[in-house]
Amino acid sequence: MELKLYQRRVVEEAGNKNVIIKMPTGSGKTFVAAELIKRKFERDKEFAPSNEYVAVFLVPTCELVSQQAEAIKSWTNGMFKIAKHKGGYANPESDFTILVSTPEAFRRLQPNLTKLSWKNLSIIVFDEVHHVLKSHPYREIALKLISNKLSLRQVVGLSASLTYAVEIKSIKNALSRLCNELSTEKILSPTSEELIAGGYHPQKGKIKVEPSHDIPEGVIPPFARKAHLMYESFKQRVHKNTATPFANDIWNVVLAFEAEAKKLPFNFVSPLSNIKLSSWEDYAHKKRKEHSLFEQLEIWYVALRMIVQTWEEEQVLVLQWLKINDGLKVEIDCSSKLICEAIERVKDRASNEFNFMKLERLKHFLFTEYEQYCGKFRCIIFVQQRITAYIIHDFLKTCEVLKTKGVKSGFVIASASAITPSLKVSPTEVSNQIESFRSGRTNVLVATSVAEEVRSVYRKKDQKHVFIPIKILFNLYTGTRRAFNKCYHLL
Repeated sequence: MELKLYQRRVVEEAGNKNVIIKMPTGSGKTFVAAELIKRKFERDKEFAPSNEYVAVFLVPTCELVSQQAEAIKSWTNGMFKIAKHKGGYANPESDFTILVSTPEAFRRLQPNLTKLSWKNLSIIVFDEVHHVLKSHPYREIALKLISNKLSLRQVVGLSASLTYAVEIKSIKNALSRLCNELSTEKILSPTSEELIAGGYHPQKGKIKVEPSHDIPEGVIPPFARKAHLMYESFKQRVHKNTATPFANDIWNVVLAFEAEAKKLPFNFVSPLSNIKLSSWEDYAHKKRKEHSLFEQLEIWYVALRMIVQTWEEEQVLVLQWLKINDGLKVEIDCSSKLICEAIERVKDRASNEFNFMKLERLKHFLFTEYEQYCGKFRCIIFVQQRITAYIIHDFLKTCEVLKTKGVKSGFVIASASAITPSLKVSPTEVSNQIESFRSGRTNVLVATSVAEEVRSVYRKKDQKHVFIPIKILFNLYTGTRRAFNKCYHLL
């Protein structure tokens, strides 16, 4: 095997330096690291031929130990003895040259094996280097490397994405910290042109990207958004009449309900002055017993919160929320003309199937994958908001086309949190949903990031299912791709 042009350029530029290499999934990061290990051993042999040096290749999960060990073995053509180590394995014999290990297993092994002392390490590779954060074992190893600096050691980080951060300032801070803790001299990444010229084809890899993008016109662009001014920005846009027409319609319905509530003898005070968005629905929920109007007002407060929190983008989720909860029906004793007219405008949008295209695309993807794998599949849909998980789950659960095919949905959120004041999920329900997905009684799981904590249960080699996490633009959640066979960005 030979290095592709872009791989060769990265290897040559890395040389003997401490580097972080950012390359997309499927572009051959492991082969680049294996070539750097081979060349480092050659240089060390010239510099100090009598010394016995070792390379350590760290991977974040047990499942990757064998996979990466085999890749290194194939690239180096059996030149070096490679040892594999992870939790539950016996200590390897000391005649290895390269150790592929999980970080925690390496930390436990190092004090018991003289060969792995810091002075004997020639090169150490951090696969998925973005895990060097907080109290992760990767970071603890990195900090020990700083305190045990040796001139011959080389540190290499590999990743397809260097940080979980989203905002520019946070990204800069995360990269600065990462480079500092690994004593990185350079971040190397081939350009898109280099990748394509070298024969890398993203569409033939594991990631499939749908090109369409359903962001409504007139919303605040992502780079101009300031989270702490979210509600203030929205109010200014409404008052200046620059908010999206849909956001204005939701706002007007809420104001119409509030105007009617002020006529009732219940001492109503609008909660919209409170910047804590969830307090709106809490207020209406407490007044539900006083009048049926407050039951519907709670539903519309939730809809307004969703509009504000998604920077007016997620019209489809808001419409689906209103459909689920009969928010588009006027069932109060003193229905005012103002309320009816305001709701009618939103009902017109809900009657337009085009406004639900993202959910329809999701349905189409699930249907297609189910057919392709003859029903032998499972899927995790990662989302950011609890209410998003609930809405998508309800859509899938009630979809007749998917039900007839045998697609069964569940959803998981943090067990200690409520979706809305009227929608609460107990820890038992969360556990039951996870167990149902694990056992196969449900094959689609809609989840917030809490599912990251339990994803190891989906990686067993004896599973006869295909795992397809679909990362949706319904509040995009950045998860780990390597745990699954396929990954879709459904925009």
